[in-house]
Amino acid sequence: MLRLPLAGKTVQYFMSQGHPQEEAEVGGLVVAGLWVFLAIVAFNSFLFGFLRAFFGGIFDSLMADPFEATVVGLLVTLLILALWFKAMGKKEAETKAVARQDFRDKERLKEKIAAVQRGAMGHFQEALTETLRQSHPQIALKRVNVTDTNPRIQFMARKKTAESGGRVDQAYMIFRERLFEDVRDILSAAFEVAPNARIVTVDGLLNFINKKAQYYDGPVVSLRAERQLWTNLDLTQPDAFRCLSPLEIAYHDGMEVQPLPELESQSHKVLEKLRANMNKVDIQYGKTTTVSSNDDEFRNVAEPADLFITELDGGADLSTLGLKTFETVMVKLLKRHGLDVPKVHDFPGGLLEFRAYHLHPLLGGSLLVWAKQRNANSPMAAEMVAELDEKVREEGRARGLYFVTSGFTDEARNKARGQRVVLVDRQRFLELAKWHADPAMKVDLYGATQRRALDPTVDLSGCSVPVVQDIIEKLLGNLGFTISRINRLQGGAIKAVAVHNHPILGGKVAVLARQFPEKQPVGDEVVREFTQIMEAEFCSRGILFLSAYMTPAARKAARASGVDLVERNDWYNLLQTFKF
Repeated sequence: MLRLPLAGKTVQYFMSQGHPQEEAEVGGLVVAGLWVFLAIVAFNSFLFGFLRAFFGGIFDSLMADPFEATVVGLLVTLLILALWFKAMGKKEAETKAVARQDFRDKERLKEKIAAVQRGAMGHFQEALTETLRQSHPQIALKRVNVTDTNPRIQFMARKKTAESGGRVDQAYMIFRERLFEDVRDILSAAFEVAPNARIVTVDGLLNFINKKAQYYDGPVVSLRAERQLWTNLDLTQPDAFRCLSPLEIAYHDGMEVQPLPELESQSHKVLEKLRANMNKVDIQYGKTTTVSSNDDEFRNVAEPADLFITELDGGADLSTLGLKTFETVMVKLLKRHGLDVPKVHDFPGGLLEFRAYHLHPLLGGSLLVWAKQRNANSPMAAEMVAELDEKVREEGRARGLYFVTSGFTDEARNKARGQRVVLVDRQRFLELAKWHADPAMKVDLYGATQRRALDPTVDLSGCSVPVVQDIIEKLLGNLGFTISRINRLQGGAIKAVAVHNHPILGGKVAVLARQFPEKQPVGDEVVREFTQIMEAEFCSRGILFLSAYMTPAARKAARASGVDLVERNDWYNLLQTFKF
């Protein structure tokens, strides 16, 4: 009765007025009884009117015997009420069954969440999905893979841009803000659900047509977070991108990463001066001449008497040193870390450009070094990093090094991850200057602690896969790399992730070794395959060992992808180096 119309609202009204539940239910029953009485009267009136209009004979017989008419009306009323209450009871039973099933499902889910928190990651996806459904229902997970208690989570990026009012630039900024907010929310939920997860990787998936009219379907952002670093982040910061910038981020959304407006104006004048004094080409019809020669602009570096960096004694500020003193500090610092620095050129605006060289067979080579003094509160923007990368590619250098006495913007750091540029900010600059208390303790050429002999007569194309793996392990060890993991891929390739501890040129690299017949040219599809491995391992640098030779197109693709090639002759030369 209390489920009849107006009865439930009557009970709620009386309880809101302070009446006990029993009194409120009595009031509800009175209203329900009145409702039933009025419904019976209305129904019987309708029934007898219907009989009078269409079945006159039956109506006349009922009017002749009022008792019989009353009995018929009561019986019909009881029948209708019985059917009505039966339907309501069935609906209530179904509602209770659904509620019981929901309760059982929630209890099972609580058990699964408890199991995940104890370290059993088999139900991690269900636990994470339920947690996000309750706190962030707008996030749509696509798949979750767990390897050694470390999950990789993929979700669909949101493309709602109606709030931009049709403006493309504003729609892009809204999209990026929401994308990194979702990534932050997923990471928070993942680390909360799985206390034993040490590393969580998140991929934001999207399909779109980029500026080059190419269709793209895959991750627009991939982020790898370690729990120790995650716990030290300021998650209350409103800008999610700035909050997550200390983590490993691979970002690709089809558009250039825009610089921050306040930093764009700061670097504009310096950029224009630099462009005005860079090498220019005077183009005429039928004739091309170079305005200035790099060889004429560069001068020999003055050899310092010793490598003690006394210029920083007494707490001297890097940004306020004289240009000649700053040049001396740079020369000493580079030489103390194994780099040969024969030439230097100072551009207007205080930019120093060094030609440097390091003899490490894989990390070294011809290097282009830029050094710039800036106020500590004036970070370097992404455009300058792009300028250095462009010049490194034009001159065919192995890598570019960018030293500044301030810092770099988040966009600049993100841009450098996909380029052949190493960034050294103020803090790292001072660490490198103090790296060795004694200049006699120079960094070893290769950085290896021990050397193992290799056989330079081995047939790289015909030897077995275990032999190739053994060669790679010994070779990387001899060259100062520490291998974190190495395994064999399908098809016989060897994949490894290694770290070199050189303070400037070192870092994390991905390694791939593949065997081919000596005469078979290797195309750029191998480079594309290796690039995917580098992205999966969050490595911006890679070393590709091949027992054959690559095509010119493949070499071009490797240079654009940050891949260092070790082709057949290079491989044999390295083996010859360690044949002792």
